[in-house]
Amino acid sequence: MWFFRTGVVVLLLAAAGCGFRPMYGGAGDPEDVLGELSEIKVAVIADRSGQQMRNALMDLLTPRGVPATPRYLLEVDLDEVISEVAVERTGLATRANLSVEAQFKLVDNRSGVVVLSDRSFATSSYNLLDTAQFSTLTSENDARRRTIDRIAREIRTRLGVHFASDHAAVADSLR
Repeated sequence: MWFFRTGVVVLLLAAAGCGFRPMYGGAGDPEDVLGELSEIKVAVIADRSGQQMRNALMDLLTPRGVPATPRYLLEVDLDEVISEVAVERTGLATRANLSVEAQFKLVDNRSGVVVLSDRSFATSSYNLLDTAQFSTLTSENDARRRTIDRIAREIRTRLGVHFASDHAAVADSLR
């Protein structure tokens, strides 16, 4: 047991010594990552999946509401594909994959410059039930919700890393 405790202490000291900083650090710092994320307005995204993606991103980025004068605009384009993957000898599919790709760009509203452009991809599987179409539709919608949620969280993380690296670069240049 003492070996485990010693290992944890050594890891904590090593992390402190290498300049480790939490990405979503001090809420009191006006230049923190959370402050930057709260300055993002999510543009309207087409279709029902786009509405779900926009709502998920707004919940993750601006939980206190859209800023009155946002510094950034996040534009997202979604591409969704459903493919049947498990096919029985009779030719009926029993499983499907729902794949969603999101291409996104973050635009600085002051200058109009694209400060970050990237894409994210996720897939969820669901069962196809020949005798229960409602259950199949419910499974498909749940797979879509899981996939969109996963992509929205990944986009937030990538935006956070972008802002954290910008802040680290500014801090290093001041030293």
